[in-house]
Amino acid sequence: MSVGVDCSHTTILFDGDDTLWEIQPLYDEAKGRFFDVMEQEEFDRNEVSRMLAEVDQANVRRFGFSRHRFPTSLKTVYQNFCELNGQVPQPKVLARALRLGYSVFRRKPIVKMGARETVMQLSRYFKVCLFTAGDDEIQRKRIVDAGVADLFWAIFVTDRKDASTFRHVLEQLEAEPAKTWMVGNSLKSDINPAVQVGLRCIWVRSSSWEYDADELVAGDVWQVESLEAVRDIVLNSIDCPR
Repeated sequence: MSVGVDCSHTTILFDGDDTLWEIQPLYDEAKGRFFDVMEQEEFDRNEVSRMLAEVDQANVRRFGFSRHRFPTSLKTVYQNFCELNGQVPQPKVLARALRLGYSVFRRKPIVKMGARETVMQLSRYFKVCLFTAGDDEIQRKRIVDAGVADLFWAIFVTDRKDASTFRHVLEQLEAEPAKTWMVGNSLKSDINPAVQVGLRCIWVRSSSWEYDADELVAGDVWQVESLEAVRDIVLNSIDCPR
């Protein structure tokens, strides 16, 4: 269905983490190994999992998406369980918790199927940019490791995404909200704040962590299960010759 939007003035913003490349499996693996450690210390795995979810979400307010948040959350959970059980935290366990936390940043992300092809195809028609949140150094390393740095007209890295950071990016690009799309996996960070400032959105549903849980706000939002569907949604929704 065409709505008469000039494709030459259309901008598409892509998220990075768990949209173009996968990092949640790296976190899940690190969590699993941490739970194994905690079981060896005779702590209940399910209780550890519940506390970690609470502590890690609370630490977003303290650290944002700094690389130090997740390792600190693991360390804090171990210390909390020791305190609850009248035990003294062991230095070697504390060190292991930190190593597991930082391990997610040493590994290369897994590029999602169809990521490069989708971005390359859309770049033929539109101004395609990357807008991702997290620790600046880590995010830029992931962009290089994923092999996608050359695909974008511009790259924006922020400590977190909200309506104000979306407005800032639009200003930098001199882009109109009604002619801008956001493609991402997180309702809280990608979709809802973009909808709030008037963008069209494509929600790429995928595994995510507890922090991303949110209620979808009303707006122009398409839901897809894979990146391959993004190209056709955009091209079929605007007046763009192919």
